[in-house]
Amino acid sequence: KGITDEQETMVSINPEIISCLATKTKSQEGCLSFPKQRVMIEREASIVIKAQDLSGEWREQTATGSFAIAVQHEMDHLEGKLIVDYASPFVRENINRRMKKFNKEFGDQQKLITKLQNKIESMRKTNELDK
Repeated sequence: KGITDEQETMVSINPEIISCLATKTKSQEGCLSFPKQRVMIEREASIVIKAQDLSGEWREQTATGSFAIAVQHEMDHLEGKLIVDYASPFVRENINRRMKKFNKEFGDQQKLITKLQNKIESMRKTNELDK
């Protein structure tokens, strides 16, 4: 469930996992750093984290299920680790190939968008849009 106005945003400064409470679980994870790519990753199914809040107070929180997976995923980012670091060389190469294609297509789309924005701006300057 996503964060809504009724939910409190979680802030965790200097987080660390202080215990694991259950068995491990495997799931397909995605990441905004690698759009449309998924990697099977094994993680702890339930953890206790210790972290500071915005006032600097240390607190502990138990995370289970998908929340535990998300916390571990974000903590990986703090350590410079990405989902591709969990992938086999074969899967990593496939992701690399697909990302190169995605970046080329995205770059081509970005060039088109820039051209259109420039055309619209040019038309605004000459008042052609008002006609």
